[in-house]
Amino acid sequence: MMTPDLELVQEEGQVRFVLDAEPWAAFLAALDAPPRRHPRLERLLHESTPFDPLERPNRQVLGPEDFTEADRRAIQATEPPPEASAFDSERIG
Repeated sequence: MMTPDLELVQEEGQVRFVLDAEPWAAFLAALDAPPRRHPRLERLLHESTPFDPLERPNRQVLGPEDFTEADRRAIQATEPPPEASAFDSERIG
């Protein structure tokens, strides 16, 4: 978005923004102003996600010793659905 009081100057792969005195003063005032609070964003950033460490008591990490031999055989026998082959390029190793 270009305004009459804003000029873009490209020099050697860099872009320089040139403002007249009044918009420049407004820009500096906006930089110097205290930050605004955004309560909805603050709430969102404080919510836990499935990727957070174990913070809830109903989550636990299972180790190999937690599986029975029948569990291990069932896991080994499991085949991915055909549509999972779309992700084969993401496999490591």
